[in-house]
Amino acid sequence: MTRSEGVSDELLRAVTVGLQSADASVRSQAESALEVMKSSPKQFAESILRNISTGVDPSSEQMLAVLLRQTLQVNAKDKSMVDLRPQLLIVLAQLSDRLSPAAYKGVLHAVCALIKRGCTWNELIPAILHLGSSSNSLQRLAALMILDKLAEFNFEIVSPHLNAITPILGEGLSGPHSTADTRQAAMRASISLLVSFPDDHATVLANAGLLPLLLQTIQACESETDLKSTLTNLIELVGYKAPLFERFIPQICMAMEAIMRSPQLDQNCRSMSLEVLVSLSNGRVNKQGVLGGASIELALELMASGIVSSSADETLSAEDIDEFASAGDALFRLCQSVGIDTVMKIAIPRLSSWISEGHMLPALHAAKKITEGCPERLAEKFGSCVWADFVSWSKIGLRRQEESIRVAALQLLSAMCMSASGKFQESAASHEIPSICVTMMSDPSPAVVEEACLCLASFCVIGEEWDREISERSLQALCSVLDSSPAPAVADAALTAISSLSEVLGEKFVQFYDRLMPALLALCASESQARGKAIECAGILGHSVGSHIFAKDAAGLTQLLLQLNLPSNHDDWPFVHQALARICQTMGAEFFSPFLPAIIPHLLSCTALDDGCSVEEVTDERPVDDVDGVDVVTLEVRGLGKRMITMNTFLMEQKSLACNMLFQYAHDLGPAFRPWAVKTAASLIPLINCRYNEQVRLAAAAALPPIVSALFPSNEAVECARQAYPNLISAIASEPELCNLMAVVEACADTIKALKNETIGIDLESKLCVALELLLAESAARRDERAASLHGGQCDDHEISRIDEENDVETEIQGHIVDVVSACAQSSRDLFLPVFQSTLERRVCSMLTRSLSELTSALCIFDDVIEHCSPKAAELYVVPMLPVFLEHASSTDSDVCQAAVYGLGVCAHVCSLYPSLRTLFSRDYMHHAYSTLRQVVHSIDLSKDEAFALSRDNAISSMGKMLVYQRALWSPAELPKAAAEWVSLLPVRNCPIESKVVHGLLLQVISLVPDFLKPHSPISSHLMFVIANVIADRLANDEVLGQLRSVWHQERLSGNNVVSAVLSQLTPEQRSLLQ
Repeated sequence: MTRSEGVSDELLRAVTVGLQSADASVRSQAESALEVMKSSPKQFAESILRNISTGVDPSSEQMLAVLLRQTLQVNAKDKSMVDLRPQLLIVLAQLSDRLSPAAYKGVLHAVCALIKRGCTWNELIPAILHLGSSSNSLQRLAALMILDKLAEFNFEIVSPHLNAITPILGEGLSGPHSTADTRQAAMRASISLLVSFPDDHATVLANAGLLPLLLQTIQACESETDLKSTLTNLIELVGYKAPLFERFIPQICMAMEAIMRSPQLDQNCRSMSLEVLVSLSNGRVNKQGVLGGASIELALELMASGIVSSSADETLSAEDIDEFASAGDALFRLCQSVGIDTVMKIAIPRLSSWISEGHMLPALHAAKKITEGCPERLAEKFGSCVWADFVSWSKIGLRRQEESIRVAALQLLSAMCMSASGKFQESAASHEIPSICVTMMSDPSPAVVEEACLCLASFCVIGEEWDREISERSLQALCSVLDSSPAPAVADAALTAISSLSEVLGEKFVQFYDRLMPALLALCASESQARGKAIECAGILGHSVGSHIFAKDAAGLTQLLLQLNLPSNHDDWPFVHQALARICQTMGAEFFSPFLPAIIPHLLSCTALDDGCSVEEVTDERPVDDVDGVDVVTLEVRGLGKRMITMNTFLMEQKSLACNMLFQYAHDLGPAFRPWAVKTAASLIPLINCRYNEQVRLAAAAALPPIVSALFPSNEAVECARQAYPNLISAIASEPELCNLMAVVEACADTIKALKNETIGIDLESKLCVALELLLAESAARRDERAASLHGGQCDDHEISRIDEENDVETEIQGHIVDVVSACAQSSRDLFLPVFQSTLERRVCSMLTRSLSELTSALCIFDDVIEHCSPKAAELYVVPMLPVFLEHASSTDSDVCQAAVYGLGVCAHVCSLYPSLRTLFSRDYMHHAYSTLRQVVHSIDLSKDEAFALSRDNAISSMGKMLVYQRALWSPAELPKAAAEWVSLLPVRNCPIESKVVHGLLLQVISLVPDFLKPHSPISSHLMFVIANVIADRLANDEVLGQLRSVWHQERLSGNNVVSAVLSQLTPEQRSLLQ
C-alpha cells in the first residue's frame, strides 16, 4: 500500500491517540484534525487500512475500524471507493489472527456497508468460500455476515453459487466449531437467502435441508438471548415465506411446544413461539391454513396454555398480564385465519371449564377476542348456544366482586353488540340494558361505571326501535352518572352513550332535549375536562332532533364555540369544529353562512401545517433521537437497511380534521360555499398527493366535487377542475390501498359530473384515460390472482370472504370508471372518440369476455360512447355491439341485463338521427331486438326479485325508442298493436331517469297512434290511468308534464267517461294534485 498524498499515517495515529486523551484541549485538536482528514475520504480510508495492516495499539485499532466503517457508509456511492475493495478483503483474509475481534468486526462492518450501498462486487463470492472454509471463527463469521448482506442487497450474485454456499450455512448453524455468533449469523444469512430468492429457488433451498437445520438451531439455543434472536429471525421468515414450512409443520410445532412449556424460559420466549405458530396459520397455503387439522388444535392448545396463567382469585403478575395479552391477540388472529368454527370447536369447551374452575377473567377475555376476531361469521351463528353461553358468562361476571371481571363482562357484551349487526341488541336490549343501568347507578368502581356507559352506547344501533321505558331508564341512569361529579373518563363515557342514544332515537329524542341541553351548554362553557365530549354531544343532540327544535339553541351554541377561540393544538379543538360542522348540516346555509368568516380561514391555515413527516436512512452519522412532540420509529427495511420514520401525529390529525371539515362545509353549503371555494381548492389540491396521511389526501379528493359544484356555472369551476386533475391522475397511479383508490376514482367521476357537460379538455381527458386503462389492467390482474387462489383450493372461508369483499371493491372502482368515461363522452362528444380509441378501447373489449362485473362495465362504456360520441362512434361500434347487446339482454345477472337492454335502445335512437346510420339498424335487427326486450320485460317478476327493477324499466324504455325512433321499420298494422302493448307496461317508477325518458316517449307514441285517446279504444282507460299517475307523481320533466296536463284536461272537458273511472282508482292525494 502506498501513502496517499494529503493524509499522513503518522498524523492519523497521533489523532487516534489524541481522541482518547483525558485532556479536553488535546481531544479538541484531534477532532479538528480528524475533520480535515475526512474531507479526503478515499485517502483517509486508505490511511486507516494501512495503519490497521501495519499494527497499532488495540484501543486505536478498534477506533480506526469504527472510523473506516463510518467513512464507507457515508461515501459508499463515491466511485473512488471501489479501489479499496481488494484491500478490505486482504484484511479480512489475512489479519484475523493479529487484529482484535472488535477491530476485525469493524472492518467486516465496513465491507457490509459497501454491499448495502448496492455496489457490484463479484470478488465477494470467492472470498466467502475462502473465509467460510477457514478454521478461524472470525473468518467464518465474516463469510456468513457478507453472505447475509449479499442475499439482502445483491442476491443475483449469490444465486449461481448456492451449492457451494449451502455447506457454509450448515456448518455455521450446527457444525462442531459453531459458536453463538456464527449460529446467529448463519441464521440471518439463511433467512436472507430464503426471503430474497424467488419462491422456486427458496423452496429448493429449504427442502435441501436448510429449514430442518434452522429448527435444530432453535432447539440447540443455550441462552434466552440467543433464542429470542433466533425466534425473531424465524418470525421474519414466516412472515415472508410461510409456504416453505408446509412440509415441516410437525417439526416446528414440536419445537414451539417445547419452548411454550419450558419452565426455564421467560414470557417473551413463550409469546414469540406462539407468534411463530400464529404467523404460520395466517400464511394460508391450503384450506386449513398452513398448520392444518391437528396442527391447528396444537396451536390453540399452546395459546390456551398461555391464557390460563392466572389463579382463581384473578391476581395477575406483570408477566402474567403480558402473556395474557399476547395470548388474547393470538386467539383474535386465529379466528381470522383458521375460521371461527375451528376455534370454537376447541376453545368453547376449554372456556366452559375455566368458568367452572373460577377462571372468569381469562374466559371472558377469550370470549371477547373470539367475538371480535370473526364478527361476520359469528353473526351468522346468532341465536346458537355460543351466544347464550357468552351472555350467561357475562351475567355471572357482573355479579363477581373483582373489578377486572365486571369490566371484562361488560366488554364482552359490547363486543357481542358490535358483532351481531343489530340482532343481539334487538333480542337482548330489554334483558341486558336494565342490568347495565343498575351497574351504572350502583357500582362503586369508576372503571366499571365507565365500561357500563360504553356498553350501553354499544347497544345503540341506528335504525333499531327503542321503547319509551328503556329510553327513559337509560337516560335516567346516564344523568345519574353525570350528576355524581364523575371522573373525566366516566363523564366522557356517559356523554358518549347519550350521543349514541340520541342518534338512535332521532326526532323521538325531543322529549329529553330540554332536560339535557341546558346542562350540556353549561359544560360547553366550563373549563371541565369533559368539555370536549359535552361539545360533541350538544352538536349530535341538535342534529338528532332537527332544526325546528335545535333553532332556539343553535345560534348560542355556535357563538359560544367560536368565542372559545381554541388554538389548533388544544385537546378540545377537534370537538369544536366537528360540532360546528354538525350545526351547519342541521341548520342549513342561510343560518350558518354568517359564521363562515370566523371558521374557514382558520381551517385553511391548518391545512398548511407542516406535519414534519419524513423517511430517512439511519447511519452512525445520524443517530436516532427522540424529539419532543415528534414520533420517531426506526424500522429495518429488507433491501434498504435501517430507516427512520419521523412524524408529528398530533399535527397530522389537525390537518386531517381541517381537510374533512372543509369537505363537509363544501358538501353541505352548496352554492353558499362559493366565496371560499377558490381558496379552499388552492389549499386542498396539493394535498391530494399527501404522502404520509391517507385521511388528508382522501378528504382533499372528496372535497373537489362539491367545490366545483359551488363554483358552477363559471370559468372558475372548469379552471379548478383542470388544476385538480393532474393531482388526481397522479393519485390514481400511486394510491396503494384498494378502498382508497376507489375513493379517488369516485372523486374523479364526481368532479367531472359537477361540471355538467363542461369539458376539462381533451389533453387532460387523454391523460386520465391512460391512467384508467392501467387501472383496469391492474384490476384484471388482481382478479385473476384471486381466482387462481380460489381454483387452487388454497382458501378457507375467511379468505373466500375477503376475496369477495376485494372483488366488490374492484366492481365499485369499475363503476366509477364508467362514470368518468360517461362524463367525458357527454362533455367532449365526438372529440372524445379518438381518446377512447387510443387508450381504453382494447381494454374495454377484453372485458366483454371476463367476469360479470367487468362485462357490465364494458357494456355501459360502449352504451355511453355510442350514445354521446356519434355518428362516428355508431359507425364503429353499432354493428359489432348489437349482437353482444342481444346476447346479454336475457342475462340472469341484473346489472348485465340492464346495460345490454339499454344499449339496444341507444343503438335504435342513434341510428335514427343520422341518415348515414339508418341502414345499420335493419328491420330484422329491430324486430329481433324488440322481441328480446318483450321477453325480458315479461320474464321479470319484481315480487320475487326486485334486483331486476331497473332492468325492466330500461327494457321498456328501449322498446319505446324502437317504436318512436324506428317507426319507419314498422308496418301500419304492426305499430298500433306494439304501441298498445307498450303502453300497457306503463307507468315506470323504479328508475327516475328512465321514468322521465319513457313518459316523454309516451307523448310521441300518442301522436303516432291518436286513436288511443278515443273512448272506444281498448287502451284508452289504461292510457288515461298512466297519464294521471305521471302527472300526480311527477314522473316526467316539466315540459312533458305540461303537455300531459293539457291532454288530461282536454279529455276531461270532452266528457270522456274514462276520466271519471280513472279518478276513482287514484289515491286522495293523487286526485288532489290532479285538480
